[in-house]
Amino acid sequence: MKKKNTILMILVVVLVVLCAGYVGIVKYKEVQDQKQQDASEAEEEANKIVLNQMDSITRISFNTTDGELAFTYHDDSWHYEADEAFPLDVSKINLIQNNLNPLEATRKLEEKEDLSNYGLTQPAKTVTVTDASGNQKVLNIGSMNEYSGDYYASIAGDDNVYTIGTELVNSLDVTLDDLLKLDTIPYLTESDITQIEYKTAAESVVYKKEERVKAAEETEQETQSSATEETSASAASEAETETVWTETRNGTTVDLNDSSKITDAISNISQLSVNSCEAYNVSAEQLAAYGLDAANSKDIIITYNDTSSETQEQKTFTLHIGNLSTQQTSYYCVRIDESTQVDRIVEFNIDDIISSLQQVGEPVQETEAESSDAAVESAAGN
Repeated sequence: MKKKNTILMILVVVLVVLCAGYVGIVKYKEVQDQKQQDASEAEEEANKIVLNQMDSITRISFNTTDGELAFTYHDDSWHYEADEAFPLDVSKINLIQNNLNPLEATRKLEEKEDLSNYGLTQPAKTVTVTDASGNQKVLNIGSMNEYSGDYYASIAGDDNVYTIGTELVNSLDVTLDDLLKLDTIPYLTESDITQIEYKTAAESVVYKKEERVKAAEETEQETQSSATEETSASAASEAETETVWTETRNGTTVDLNDSSKITDAISNISQLSVNSCEAYNVSAEQLAAYGLDAANSKDIIITYNDTSSETQEQKTFTLHIGNLSTQQTSYYCVRIDESTQVDRIVEFNIDDIISSLQQVGEPVQETEAESSDAAVESAAGN
């Protein structure tokens, strides 16, 4: 018995030693792997070619087809230097900044040829960045390397030629119009919209959606037509609802027998988007020039449930419709809510909405075949 206990103790000790050895090997391997990774990262860091690295950039300027554009950073945001009222899409300047700082080269050319071979005698792009201390760096961007897809670049004061990736070049491929932040129209469906008002200086017509309990006679007829007694009992016990659109004109409200034109209008509204900007920072006095004053504007006022919010709160947005653009005549000048921008939306999109709303209360036109059938039935009845 004593001999068995001794053997057992020896096996336990051996197992402990083996486990400790295994843990030691694992730890050793982890340490070696970490050392190898650190060495690899250090080598990679040492081989990086950093063309620009600033603590903070406060000014960016670059040439475009609109000439040189310059942007300055102050009051926690970017601004167009030539006109601070310009509605700048700050996200696009942030993208340029992120691509510039830091800026790394993909490689440095060891054997440099004439700069004209790289498109650097007359660079396609010249970018100047300035930091908070007033330090400047000028980057010249030349032609594209047709094999790698990278671009040749140089830094003012540095005789070397480098190549850089496409990200910065792509973000600089803009005009001033591309950098303007357009107004947006919420995307709405028929289920979102609860009311549409079409308003001019002469009149106002309101179309409102209501959910109503079906009339008792209607419910009873549907219940009696059920296939089984079980279905009939279920239908009778549940209140059935229906969607009804009403029209309010000159203080009189009526139910609409046909809501297809409302559906058409909503379908066209859901496809609306602002195409471009006619003018910005427009004063209330200047709106008349675009047909957007109270005397001339046609307004479509939409009430909807905001499904993007948890409470699905009810919101309203107004599309003010003015004259056709004098610069792009197939576009209407429009204003979203109380924006100080005058935007453009394609003419036929607006016309389709107005046409549908104007036809909402009109009787449905009979086709020639329907008129003929009705005449036959009338003659037979006589």
